[in-house]
Amino acid sequence: MQVRETTEAFLEAMKSAYFRSGTNGSADFLQGECRLLTLLRLEPEKTLQPGELSKRLGVSTARVASTLKTLEAKGYIIRETSPADKRKVYVSITDEGIRYIEEKREAVCSFFDSIFSGLDENECGEFIRLVKKLSDIADSKE
Repeated sequence: MQVRETTEAFLEAMKSAYFRSGTNGSADFLQGECRLLTLLRLEPEKTLQPGELSKRLGVSTARVASTLKTLEAKGYIIRETSPADKRKVYVSITDEGIRYIEEKREAVCSFFDSIFSGLDENECGEFIRLVKKLSDIADSKE
């Protein structure tokens, strides 16, 4: 199979998975609010500025501002102004935000558990090996 044929087959397979209604929120988990909350959850002891969130997520500052407004209204994050510099705002995840993102992650894990149960141990190992290899290749291209 040629590289372009592999790319087209991959995109077609992912399109089918992405738009399937029974994905149990797995697509949502990798974007938008969940992606931002996951980033905050990975470093709960750290507060991040919106500009840093924008850069790390690869989205516009306007998108981050809009998402933060929604998450704050839901009680999932708090924004605090720096006492030393009133121009700086820091964002951190709340306990409610942690609970929410952990529940979403568990639902996604359960969904993928049901999918991976259709593979044998060798297939699972080979799948993980290939995903890691593709991730490494992608990282080297950045």
